Amino acid sequence: GTAAMMIKTILNNNAVIAPEVTHDFAYISVFVQDLINFIKYFLCTEMDENSLEYNQLLSYLQTLSLVLDDRKAAAASSDSRYHEMLRYAKGYFKRAYDCSDRIRRFTKEKYDLEIQPEDILHLTMYINKFIKKE
Repeated sequence: GTAAMMIKTILNNNAVIAPEVTHDFAYISVFVQDLINFIKYFLCTEMDENSLEYNQLLSYLQTLSLVLDDRKAAAASSDSRYHEMLRYAKGYFKRAYDCSDRIRRFTKEKYDLEIQPEDILHLTMYINKFIKKE
């Protein structure tokens, strides 16, 4: 009776209501295609759209576009460990890192979106997988 009522009241009062998130999927589609074209141009290569590496990269770019879309209003914060790992990636995966860094600048200039170091690190790894396949 009373204990159950108190628990229910506490749960209802502490319930987290998720904000309604709406994404402009046409915009996201254009954004992702821009990034794919950017990578093709930067690497001077065609991409096998049926390959596992292409589909992993595409999937990551789609996820990244949603994260960036959600993060537009959020404060940018980044873990210093990512900066350290990026320095490592810059040395060992130079071509992939350079491409990712150019994408970072491109998205800032064209879309006014800031790609965080952790996203650059992930993008570098996906692009490196693609480069290794070439």
